[in-house]
Amino acid sequence: MPEQPSAPSLRWQQAVDRRLAALGVPPLRRVEIIDQIAQHVEDRYDELKAEGRSDDEARRLALADVDGPRFARAVAHIERMPALHNTVLGSPRRSFMGSLSQDVRYALRSMRQSPVFTAVVVGTLALAIGANVAIFSVTDTAMLRPFSYPQIDRMVALNEQRRAGQQMSISWPDFEDWLAQNQVFEYLGIYRAAAVNLTSGGSPERVNGAMASSGVFGAAGIQPAIGRSLQPDDDRAGAARVVVLSDRLWQTRFAADRDILGRPIVINGEPHTVVGIMPAAMRFPSRLTDVWLPLGPAIETFPPRGAHPGLFGIGRLKPGVTFDRAQADMDTVARRIESQFPDANAGVTVGMIPYYEQIVASIRPTLLVLLGAVGFVLLIGCANLANLMLARAERRQQEIALRAALGAERRRIIQQLLTESLLMSLIGGALGVLLAWWMISVLAASSPTTIPRIDQLAIDRRVLAFSVLLSILTGVLFGLVPAIRGSATDLVKSLAHAGRGVGLGRSRRFRSALVVTEVALALTLLVGAGLMIRSFAKLTAIDPGFDPENVVTMRVTLPPSKYADRERWTAFHDGTPVRCACSRRRVRIT
Repeated sequence: MPEQPSAPSLRWQQAVDRRLAALGVPPLRRVEIIDQIAQHVEDRYDELKAEGRSDDEARRLALADVDGPRFARAVAHIERMPALHNTVLGSPRRSFMGSLSQDVRYALRSMRQSPVFTAVVVGTLALAIGANVAIFSVTDTAMLRPFSYPQIDRMVALNEQRRAGQQMSISWPDFEDWLAQNQVFEYLGIYRAAAVNLTSGGSPERVNGAMASSGVFGAAGIQPAIGRSLQPDDDRAGAARVVVLSDRLWQTRFAADRDILGRPIVINGEPHTVVGIMPAAMRFPSRLTDVWLPLGPAIETFPPRGAHPGLFGIGRLKPGVTFDRAQADMDTVARRIESQFPDANAGVTVGMIPYYEQIVASIRPTLLVLLGAVGFVLLIGCANLANLMLARAERRQQEIALRAALGAERRRIIQQLLTESLLMSLIGGALGVLLAWWMISVLAASSPTTIPRIDQLAIDRRVLAFSVLLSILTGVLFGLVPAIRGSATDLVKSLAHAGRGVGLGRSRRFRSALVVTEVALALTLLVGAGLMIRSFAKLTAIDPGFDPENVVTMRVTLPPSKYADRERWTAFHDGTPVRCACSRRRVRIT
């Protein structure tokens, strides 16, 4: 509006100022109340001008809200009110964006006027939402996001097992029969994890590797970035010594040199020709695998049928083949092998599990329990905050009643109160995301091997979208009921009996019900936590059969090229003196 206030504008401002002064309201507070009412007049004036009204008409209609009979009746009630809180008008005729902008401004002013209350609400929300976002981020990374393997639902993991349920690795002769007799696999491979000594491209380094057949790469469905993967010729006894490198090792150890293809590198004291580089998506059999070696050179050393030298299988089903059909086919193959070799394969069957299930089976129960626990924490927080918002709504009844007397519809009052809840929830959610980022940074730094793709854990767009939706849902959960109940105000009783607690009986009963709900949820969460602590205590109290205090374990792997026979291998271990200098923080073995 124009900078110079009109005569009607001065009249209502002076009238309100006089009556507030008579009630003993401090001058600064009187100015604040009048300024908030004037803000409504100014917003209404701007809206009318945007509609094409003239200055005089816009000013007259804007002042009609506060200079008419409704406002006069409302101001008359002020004399019976012991105090007046943050009076703001709401106009149902404003556009949605205009009313939302007004609601946000008022919510920010209200939050500044109640800093302690705002800090409690936002802090509670930050903790509850942050815990949920952190656990969701881990769950999303480990289980929900698509894996790098194409059509992972066609991948299955295989091993041998006895009919009694005992799990075993695969005998090499049995695998050869599986490969020749099955009718359901497009690719079928076998592998064994094997750490190796790498002495090319820098100082000697112990790296994680795997001995694998060519079918492993076909089952994974990932093509090499450079060169080739292992081929069927590499699966034959006496095959040439070749190696496929991971993208990580190629980048860090060999400076991403594309000329590495065709060159030999020394692994376990033997030269191996580099034939391919796999992309970062290849994380089989683990994300730490850096080299893949062929089985061919080691086949002659595998024990006969009936022995289980740590080999495990991975397969890709043919298109259209179901898991149940594949299991039935492999059971038929196992019975056929059992009838041909009863001494070595009596009671031996084929164990199969979808590869996705093998990845997530061990971590799924833990993540589900954690999701349930943080969900309970969020519900407890919502119940507690709803109780606080109800108590606050009771204290603001006179404000809400005055707004209603000045023409605000109940819908607008509910929108205003709900906007405050949503704004605090969004601020708490933003702080919760920062807290979740710190939590997952600590978790990723510890690099637990039981969580798949832990190195990819991050706050990405999916997690941010989840945090926004959770913040909005939380704001509605703890703010909607208080907004509805707080807006249901009897205008005459609230203004005539201000401060006497009239009509609050049902509200207090509802708050009592919320307290009961909080206690029930907290008790359930406490019982679950107590059971988990008890189980952990019992596990740590199990006697391992020896005194583990100050015990250090180590593994020494000798290169087969120098220690091919068992006599030399035994002589090395029996004849090498080991000295151990131990302290609380450091162990040094020489």
